[in-house]
Amino acid sequence: AWLGIHSEETAFNKIIKIIMDASAGANNGKLEITWRSPTGIVSFETTSAWDDNAWHWLLLVRRSSSPFVQVYIDGASEGSSTTDPGTNNQSMTILWGFDNENANSSFGGTLARCAAFARALTVEEARSYVYNRPPSGSVDFWHEMVGGSPEPDWSGNGRNGTLTGTSVADHAPIGPMFGF
Repeated sequence: AWLGIHSEETAFNKIIKIIMDASAGANNGKLEITWRSPTGIVSFETTSAWDDNAWHWLLLVRRSSSPFVQVYIDGASEGSSTTDPGTNNQSMTILWGFDNENANSSFGGTLARCAAFARALTVEEARSYVYNRPPSGSVDFWHEMVGGSPEPDWSGNGRNGTLTGTSVADHAPIGPMFGF
């Protein structure tokens, strides 16, 4: 069983996905990262398991040189790929906390400060963002679950979205940046 944390997709060959292994065995609690484009695919698991009932922050980075795709959890690298997966379409449907095998189920954990950025962030900028400070400089795309309808694109570029099947609340240790 796989529990979905994040998914962006437009077609079977344009996908960015972060899912958690929920099956019994040595990989239970590890995250699988998949980046697929029409010209390539990268898929790898995190080194450690993260189903530990503790708060963590995650940053997924796509670079133009090796390592091409890398995941950081709590600021430390947890896995990467030296294979270039190519690029994806910019207009993707974004899902948070879905059950990868049963659309009527939920992730089961709690997600906070879920956001996608179309701009390179350093690990320190991502950590700062998690604790209420938006990244400095221009952001081409900033979509975040905040509980409104539609969900605004905070970059000002008008790529608003819709939050369905969930609700938003303040989460420790993250403060109320948007006033909930």
